[in-house]
Amino acid sequence: MFSTPNSFKMKNIIVLLLFSYCITRVDAQVNSYDGFLGDSLICDYYAQIFFDSSFKIAHAPLNIQRDILSGGIKNKLKPGGENSIAKLRHNEEFKLLIFEKISDKYTLSGFTIRIFELERPMTDYDIRCASDAVALNLGEFCFALIKMLAAQPDGEDGTLSTNGPINVFYVRLSPERTISVSAWWDRADQVWSLRANKLRSWGPGTRVFIK
Repeated sequence: MFSTPNSFKMKNIIVLLLFSYCITRVDAQVNSYDGFLGDSLICDYYAQIFFDSSFKIAHAPLNIQRDILSGGIKNKLKPGGENSIAKLRHNEEFKLLIFEKISDKYTLSGFTIRIFELERPMTDYDIRCASDAVALNLGEFCFALIKMLAAQPDGEDGTLSTNGPINVFYVRLSPERTISVSAWWDRADQVWSLRANKLRSWGPGTRVFIK
């Protein structure tokens, strides 16, 4: 049965109201580190509409086996450290929210990281809704980052983008708090720049790493 003009108009109004609600929720928390935002009903509806036009697969999934991460984890991610996995640079937020909280040992269950590239500008909230993103815990993030940086210490081609676009991870600091962390290869300084970020927008080409 075909929709009547009135029912078609009503559907468009509902979509616009849902979209406006999403934007309002993001604007209300744009200056915080808290996330992810939104309720599942709206995210499910959002995902059905926008996933195919928002992402493309950037790399094969990264499968991490069950493991124990221990021994000098901080030293591997320490800027200028003797045992650093690569040449690194942290912003102050990364130092406080990530680096200073790293433990000496993590027991990891096996997990898979999906790797997408954005096809259009998107906020963290957009990404969470359209991809059904699940954030990494701190141990998972450290393990995955060390694994990838070990294969690309000098900006070689690989899982992490090194030709301009930023790599974005979502890290769950607590049940109530998730932040975005970006990793970017600075060709001028030949260094990996690691930053913890407030909720924000990301441009096309950004590579997103999520469970």
